[in-house]
Formats: sequence, C-alpha cells, structure tokens
Amino acid sequence: MAFWPVLANLKSSCGAGGTINDGTIEIQGDHRERAMLMLRDFGYPAEMSGG
Repeated sequence: MAFWPVLANLKSSCGAGGTINDGTIEIQGDHRERAMLMLRDFGYPAEMSGG
C-alpha cells in the first residue's frame, strides 16, 4: 500500500514528524486520537497503542 501520502497528511495535520517502520505509520508526540480518527476517515483499521 502507498502509506506515504497518508503519512504526509498526518504529519501536516498534527504538526509533527513521523515515519513508516515495517508497514506501521509512526507519528512523533501524543497525537494518537487525531491520527486514529484521520486514518479511520481514510478507511484504514486504526487502533491506538503505546503509552
């Protein structure tokens, strides 16, 4: 899948850095709720993880 356009949109919206690591989108900082909602809007099965 082409995650790069999604990553660019998330980084811009959250005002944060990020990368793709082993097929997982990682956004720096605590933007879990915003990122999860945006990914669900894009049709991805997003779930929260981490601290």
